[in-house]
Amino acid sequence: MASRQEIDHGAARGKIGRAALVLTTAAILFLPPFAPLRSLSAQYEQQTAQAQSSASPTHLGLWRQADRILMTAPSLLMAGTTGEQDRLRVALQSDLARLDAELRQLRLQGAASEKGAEGGTVDAIGSDNFDHVAAMEQLTGQLSESLKVLDRAAGARLAIHYLKAEQREAANEARRRIAAVLKPWASKTAATVAALRGDLIDSSLDDAGRLEVSSDLIDALMLQRRVERALASSARAELALAVAACCTSQSRLSDIEPIIAAAVTDLEDLDAVMAQAGLPSLARPLGVLRRVGLGPQSIVKLRQAELRMLMAAETTLARNTDLAEAVSGQFSDLEMGTQEAKKVAN
Repeated sequence: MASRQEIDHGAARGKIGRAALVLTTAAILFLPPFAPLRSLSAQYEQQTAQAQSSASPTHLGLWRQADRILMTAPSLLMAGTTGEQDRLRVALQSDLARLDAELRQLRLQGAASEKGAEGGTVDAIGSDNFDHVAAMEQLTGQLSESLKVLDRAAGARLAIHYLKAEQREAANEARRRIAAVLKPWASKTAATVAALRGDLIDSSLDDAGRLEVSSDLIDALMLQRRVERALASSARAELALAVAACCTSQSRLSDIEPIIAAAVTDLEDLDAVMAQAGLPSLARPLGVLRRVGLGPQSIVKLRQAELRMLMAAETTLARNTDLAEAVSGQFSDLEMGTQEAKKVAN
């Protein structure tokens, strides 16, 4: 039966592994980090030190490698650059290689012990404990394959991350170009409206003149409203795309596309009026806005794909945690079995 210390350590390992998984998902979705993780981490480290202090030197490496894999795997999905992903991948591969080496050493030691070789072993595991070593080797192989899946997911997430950044920069540039054309025109129409209002109160105007000025003022006010509406729509589209880039809800993402479509329609209508007035065309920035907001690789669609990928990666992370915990559980059983074998031998 497992000791109270081993049970407590197993519980702590499970808590920190799942807390790391939750924190990983939260960090990717741009949520604030959870303070409880710090206390769980401190508790885990304390109980790890206590439990490892009683472990044999030969078996201690197993525990440490499983711990490092458990704690490093979630960080792989959080990698912000390809360089960081490469560094974490190498670290995980190294830990897996060391874990595999420790298991091979245990198997060789057990074989030597079974043949009665003296001086060939440090910690004889006993023939009854070979099943634990075999189980750990199988679990390590599964963990290696699971980490490869996670690494591919991390690469896909980074590719989406970089493409979203490019699309957002293109959207911001389109917004600046639209504003550069519309703001001077908005100022001009505002000046025209002010001048016509001044003319309207001119007492020297006869009825026909007042009617003509009133008609011109109505046209100017309508044009002013369309320009201001187009500017506001452009700003809303930019904000909507910024929200889409980090939105955590698929349903909310679906609500963002109509906002962008409405902005494109407002700008297209105004662009037709501008063409008649001989003003610069908005065709190019409008094309960019359509692409980044409504195209097949729009920011909205990229984020939708990213959320789907993260859901699948979360399942992989949970499997990695389960496998690492299973390796650790087999180690605990092996350690207890080895201690029993020593007692019998003595």
